[in-house]
Parts: sequence; structure tokens; C-alpha cells
Amino acid sequence: RNQRKTPELKLMISLHPTVLKRLRREDEQVLVDLEKTHKGHFSFKSDASRHLEDFAISNAETGDVFYSSRE
Repeated sequence: RNQRKTPELKLMISLHPTVLKRLRREDEQVLVDLEKTHKGHFSFKSDASRHLEDFAISNAETGDVFYSSRE
């Protein structure tokens, strides 16, 4: 039986440095679990120009933006 391997989704999440610090300090396991559940990989980019509640999710390989709270 020929099983096709689903490509791993690679996401880049851009957010304020304070929020990123909190995610890494307090919610790291939740992020690891999400990666396993959805068979993906998350990268994070600290962006001091973003508001605390502002973030963007893009394709880490192409840069295509899937979601931005600024728009």
C-alpha cells in the first residue's frame, strides 16, 4: 500500500518580544504538543514594532502570510 507522506507545515509566528518570552517560559510544552498534533514546525520571530496583542502567522519557507492581526 502506497502511503503518501504529508509535508510538514513550517510556520513563522511574529510577535512582540514580551509575548515571545512568556510563551517560551510558560507555554513551551503547549507549543511542542501543537507541533506534534498538527505535524508541523513553529518558528518564532521577535518583533518589537508589534503591539503586545498583535501577531502574524506566515509560511516559514515562502513568507506568504496566512494571518495578521494588523489587517
